[in-house]
Amino acid sequence: MRGRATLEAFVRQFPPYSQLGFTSLFAYDIADDTEICWLHGNLVVRLLEFNEMRHFYSFLGTSRVAETIEQLLAQAEKAGIITELLIVPEVCLQPSWTQPNQQFVIREDRACFDYILSAETLSQLD
Repeated sequence: MRGRATLEAFVRQFPPYSQLGFTSLFAYDIADDTEICWLHGNLVVRLLEFNEMRHFYSFLGTSRVAETIEQLLAQAEKAGIITELLIVPEVCLQPSWTQPNQQFVIREDRACFDYILSAETLSQLD
């Protein structure tokens, strides 16, 4: 339980992200191979992407972000998994990533917007 308490205390510092909570990390672990670790004070996870059934890295945190990204991309290439970071919360990239000419390409994934609903549309049952 100590590991779970540590993970949950860290995650509570940030806005909620469904994929990075303790329950979600392990409830959707269909291959029993989710991995978590700490890198530069950030939570790092290796998860399974269900469309392609390939692994990928993500992280949560704001410490030494560029170094964290570089190391995770290098490790992904070495491990032969998806060589881009997925489901990285926006809070991890702000405010230090607002300048032009960044060393990484950062883009929103519209597929991750599926939890945003219009209360007005929903109330009209459209």
